[in-house]
Amino acid sequence: MCSISNQDKQVIIKNLEKIDSELKGESKRFDNAKESVTVGRRKPVVEGVLEHLKSPSTTNYNIMIDAETGFGKTYDIGLHSYILAQAGFHHLVTVPNNNLVNQAKKMIGDAFSLRIETPETTQGIEDLLKNTEPTAIIITHDLLLQQKDGQKLGNRSGEKPKLWISIDEADSISQQQAFENMCQLDRKYPTTYLTATTKRRILSRCGKIISPARSSRCCIVDTIKTTGIIKKTNGEKFGRILATGVALYVISSIALFPIINIHVTAIAAQIGFTSNLRLYLFLINSSKYIISVIVFFMITAPVMWVFSKIAGVELKQLFLRAFANLFEVLSSKCKSSPAHEYIEKCEETFYHNKLVDTDDLLTSVRWNIQSPIGENALILTYDLDSIMNLISIFQGKDDEVYGNGKTYTRYSIYNSCKPDKMLYKDYRLNCAQSNFINCVKKQYSNLTEEQISELSEKVDFSDTHKYLKYRVMHSMIDLTLSFLMECDNIALDKQRREDLSRLTRSVKDKIGVVDDDKVVDFLKKKGFDEEFAQDKLLPQIKTAIEALGKCSNEQCKLIVDNWHLSKEMHDLIEKKEGVLHNLSSFCEDNMCIFVGFKRGYFGIEKDKPFKISKLNGKHSVKRCDYLQGNVNALAKCALTTVVDGSKGRGFDSEYNHVASIFTDSASQFNDPTEALQNLGRNRERNTSRQSWFFAVAGEKVELFVDKVLAKLKSPPRYFCQKVLFPAVDRYSKLVKNRMGVELGTKMEIYISENMDALGNINDKDLQDFSYGLIKEAYEKVHDMNDFDVEKTEKDSRKIAKSTEEYLRSYRNRIINDGKPLFLQRVLFFILTTITKAAYYVNFAFDYVIFLAKSCTLNEKDDEKVLAYAYVIRHCSLESFLKCSSIIREHFKLLQEKVENLQKKYTLKEPLELLTNGLQSTGEKERLVKLLETTVGLLQNENYIEALDKSIYSLLSTKEGKKCLSTILNTIYSQNNNNDNKLKKIIDFKKNLSEFSNFLKNIKNSSLEDLEQVYKWICEINQEIINCQAYYHNINTLFGFGEPKLKTDHPLFNIRTVYNKETFTNSYGKLHNSHSKLLFFAKFNYMARYVIVISLSLLPLALTDSLIAQVISFLVVSAMLLMDYNYPEASRGVIFCANIQNDSRSAVNELSLLSKQFEVECMDKVANDIPAHLSSILTQQISSSVETVYTRA
Repeated sequence: MCSISNQDKQVIIKNLEKIDSELKGESKRFDNAKESVTVGRRKPVVEGVLEHLKSPSTTNYNIMIDAETGFGKTYDIGLHSYILAQAGFHHLVTVPNNNLVNQAKKMIGDAFSLRIETPETTQGIEDLLKNTEPTAIIITHDLLLQQKDGQKLGNRSGEKPKLWISIDEADSISQQQAFENMCQLDRKYPTTYLTATTKRRILSRCGKIISPARSSRCCIVDTIKTTGIIKKTNGEKFGRILATGVALYVISSIALFPIINIHVTAIAAQIGFTSNLRLYLFLINSSKYIISVIVFFMITAPVMWVFSKIAGVELKQLFLRAFANLFEVLSSKCKSSPAHEYIEKCEETFYHNKLVDTDDLLTSVRWNIQSPIGENALILTYDLDSIMNLISIFQGKDDEVYGNGKTYTRYSIYNSCKPDKMLYKDYRLNCAQSNFINCVKKQYSNLTEEQISELSEKVDFSDTHKYLKYRVMHSMIDLTLSFLMECDNIALDKQRREDLSRLTRSVKDKIGVVDDDKVVDFLKKKGFDEEFAQDKLLPQIKTAIEALGKCSNEQCKLIVDNWHLSKEMHDLIEKKEGVLHNLSSFCEDNMCIFVGFKRGYFGIEKDKPFKISKLNGKHSVKRCDYLQGNVNALAKCALTTVVDGSKGRGFDSEYNHVASIFTDSASQFNDPTEALQNLGRNRERNTSRQSWFFAVAGEKVELFVDKVLAKLKSPPRYFCQKVLFPAVDRYSKLVKNRMGVELGTKMEIYISENMDALGNINDKDLQDFSYGLIKEAYEKVHDMNDFDVEKTEKDSRKIAKSTEEYLRSYRNRIINDGKPLFLQRVLFFILTTITKAAYYVNFAFDYVIFLAKSCTLNEKDDEKVLAYAYVIRHCSLESFLKCSSIIREHFKLLQEKVENLQKKYTLKEPLELLTNGLQSTGEKERLVKLLETTVGLLQNENYIEALDKSIYSLLSTKEGKKCLSTILNTIYSQNNNNDNKLKKIIDFKKNLSEFSNFLKNIKNSSLEDLEQVYKWICEINQEIINCQAYYHNINTLFGFGEPKLKTDHPLFNIRTVYNKETFTNSYGKLHNSHSKLLFFAKFNYMARYVIVISLSLLPLALTDSLIAQVISFLVVSAMLLMDYNYPEASRGVIFCANIQNDSRSAVNELSLLSKQFEVECMDKVANDIPAHLSSILTQQISSSVETVYTRA
C-alpha cells in the first residue's frame, strides 16, 4: 500500500489538529463561506483521520468513510480538500457521473475557500497536477478508472506529485477493470474511499474504517416479523398453562388407561356383560371412554384452575383462546400482513428518553415520552400486497387484508372467540393505553392512579387513520412558526424546551398582517414552486396565523407547543368550532402520497404519484397532480406521509420515522446493505424528537437484516467483518439461487408479450434480449463475488442451468399448474370422502321431500317449474361445475385465439377465403397451424366429455330437449329464434364427432359464429348450475345467481337445509295451505339430528381397540360438528376445492394445447443459453488475460 513521507504526514496532522480545535458548537463557517458545516457530523471524521495518521503502527494510509446516503460525505470531501490544500496537497476527487461533479463543485465551493477544477480529459488532470498551487480536482469515475493507462497517472511529469485521492460512492465501481485501476492508484497515492454500501473488496484496501453516523445513532431500531392475531395476543402465560394442561392430560392417560380398562372389564363380567356380543362390546367400550374422560377432567381441571388463578387468566378465556388458536390454524379466511403489523406497532409503542428535567409532570411527559404514531413517516415498500393493505388501513378498514389477489379478514376469529373478553379494537386501545401507563409508571413510580389517569386523558390514542391528518396539521404549524420566527424546526423545538412561554410571546409579537409575497418567497426557498405555494400552502399558513391571533393565551401556547400526541390539540382541528378546523381539508387531502412505483396501479400510470382522497364521504385512490418538485418539498417539510416504491432516495427530509415493509426474502429491503441505507433516510437532526426505524417482514420471510440492525454500535471493522458481510453473503446466496428462475420468468414474459397471433417473434431481438439478461446476471454476480472470476464462473453456470431448466419446464408447469402433491391428494381425498358422506346424509332428507313434491307435477304446470324439477332430478351440481370449469377455460382459450386473429385479420369473411387470400407462404402455413390448434382444442377428449356430461346429456330424452328449450326461452325471452339456437347447438356437437365434417363446417363459417354458439352453451350451463346451487342453498354462499327459471311455485321452497336460518329461508315462506309439507319438513329436520348422533357413536361399535375407537369417534364427531356449525366450510370443500382439483388436469391439458407456439419458443431460447454464457465467459477470460499483460 502507499506511504506518506514523515514530513508531509506531520504537516497534514498539524492542519488536522488545527481544524479539529476549530470545530466547536453546532456549526462552523470557514473563511466567510456561504454555507456552514454541521460540527457534530464533520468532527468524528476529522478525529478518525487524525487518529489514524498519528498512530505509529499505521502502514496503510488508505481510509474508508462508511456513512449512509444523506450524511453529508461531500462536505467531508470538501473539508479534507481544505485541510490538504493547507498542507500543499492536490486532492483528486472522483464521483459517479457529471451531474454529481457539478453538485460536488457547488457544495464544496459554497462551504470552503478552495481552488476547484473539473477537467474533462486525462491530459487536463495531468496539467493541473503539474501546477504547484493545491487544487481540488473533481472528475467522474470513468475518466480516471476506465482508462487503460489510468494507473500511470502523475508519472508523465517525471516526479510523483503531492496527491490524495478520494473515491466517492466507491461501491458503484462494479467493473473489474475499473476496480483494478483503482487498486493500482491506491498503491501509489493515499486514498479515501467514501461509501454508503460497504464492500469486502474495498475494506481490504483500507487501514482504517470510520463510521461516524452508525456508532452515534440514537434511533430506536425494531425488526418486526408478521404473526397471526391469536398467536400474537397469546402471551407467555397462555403458553405455560396450555403446556401444563397437555402434559397433565397425557400423563393421566398413560397412567390411568390400564387401571380403568381392568376395573371396567371386571365390573362388566360381574353383571353378566361379555365381549362375545357386539352390543355388549359397544357398551363396555363406551363406558371405558366416558369414565376415562370424566377421570381425566377431574384430575386436570383443578390443576388448570390453580394455574389460571396464579397467572391471572380465567379458565373460560383459556379454553376460548385454545379454540381460537385451533381455528386460526385451520381457517383460510384470516390472515395478517407486515403493513398491519407495522401500523399496530406504531400505535402501541411509547418510549422514554429523558430530554427535559423539570418538576412539571405534563411538560416532562410531553418531552420525555414519545411515540412513532405522532411523526410523519417515510414508508418504503414496492409490492402490491403491502400497498393495498396500507391504502386499506389509511382508509380506516384495518380488518381487511389483501394477499395474492384475495381479500381476507384479520381479526374475525378473535372477535368471535373474544379470548380477552373484548373486541380486537378495544384490546388494542387497551394495549396502547397500558403501554403508555407502564412507561409513565416506570419513570415516575410515585404517581397516584388519579394523576396517571389525568395524564392518559391528555394523550390521543386514536388510530393511524386519524393520525395521518394530525401529522400534516402539526407539520403545517411548524412551517408557519418557522416563517414567523425565521428559524428551522430544530431551533423551534429547542426554544420550546427551554422556555415555551417566552416563545409564545415572541410568536404573538410577530403576528400581524400577513405579507403574501414574503410567505411565497419563504415557501419557494423550501423548494415549492410559486403556483403551488400561492394556491395550496399560503391559505393554510394564513389560517394558522389567524388562529394564533384570535385564540386565547392558553390555546396559543397549546398551538405553539405543538405536542404531536395532544388530544386537546387535535380537538382544535376535529371540532367545527376549533380554531384550526379550516386546516382539515388540506390535511385530509395530503395525509399520504404514494410515489416511485415503476408499475402502474389502480389505472394510474407508472412513475406517477397518487394519493387517498375523500369523495362523497368515502375514501378512494386518485392520481396526485403535483409536480415532482412539490412532492419532494412536501416530503422535506414532512407535510405528508410518503409511501415510496423506490429505494427512498432523491430527497433530504425532516422525517424522524422511517419504515421498510417487505413480503419476500429476496426483497431489496431485506438486503443488509440496503437496510443500512434505509436507516440512513432518518437524518436524526432534531435531538428533541425521538427517531424511529422499523424493518417489517412478511410471515414466511427469512430475515437477513435483524442481526445487522441489532449490532449497529459494534466497532466498525468488527461490524463489517463479523456482522454485515456474513449477512450479505447469506442474502447473496439466496439471490443467486433465485436468479435462474427470475431470468427464465423475464424471458417467458418477453416471449408472451412479443409473440404475435401466428407464433411469430423477432428471433434477433429475442436472442439479444436473452444474451443481455445473461450478461447482466453475470456482471451482478461478478460484483457480488468481489470480482472472483472462478467463483463467478461457477455461479454463472449454475444460474444458466437453472434458467435453462426453468424454460424447459414450461410444458410441465402448464400440465402441473395447480395440482397438489401426492400426499396432499391422499389427504384431500380422505377429507372430501368424509365431508361428502356427512353432507349427502343431510342432503337425502330434503331430496326425498323434493322428489315427492315433484311427482305431483303434470303437463298443466308452468314449463319453468317442470324444467327446474327436471334439472334437480337429472343433473349433478358437482358434475356440472366440473364440466363448466373445463368449458369456460376452453371458451377463454378460444376467445384468445379469436382476439389474436382479429388484431391481424378480418374474421367476418369465411375462413376459406381468409386462408386463400394470404400472399406469404410462411404466413399461410402459420395461420393453418393456428387453425389446426383451434381444431385441436375443439376435438380435445376432455372438452367433448365435458360437453357430453353437461347440457348434451339432456338431449338423450324428449323431456331433456324440452327442458333445454325452456331454458333458452327463459334466458332469451325477447328472442323468437330460440329453436334455431337449439338446432345450432345440436349441430355443433354432431360436427365435433366427425373430424372431416368439422373441417367442412369451419371453412363455411367464421370463428365468430363458433364463438356465438359457445356463449349459448355457457349460459345454459350457468343457468343449470344456478338452479342446482339454489336447491343446495349455496347460491348466496359462493356467489351464484338466482335461477331465471324461479317462480313463486312451492317447489322452489324445498331446498337443502343445514341450519335454522336456511330452514326459515326455505320452508318459512310456505303458507298454512302447505301444512302437510311443513310437517314433513320439520320432522325431517329433527330426525336428521338423531341419525347424526348415531353416526358419531358408530366407531365405538366397529373396533375392539379403545385408542382406535377414541380417535375415530373424535374424527367423525369433529367432521359432523364442522358440517353443522360451519356449513360453508364443508360445502366449500365439496363444491369449490373438490371441483377445482378434479377439473385441473383437463384444464391444464387445454392450456398446453393452446400454447404450442410458446412451448416451442421456450425450448429454442433454452438451447441458446449455454452459447450465450460461453461467449460471455470467453470475453471475460480475454479481458483478464489482457489485464495481466498490461500489468506486466
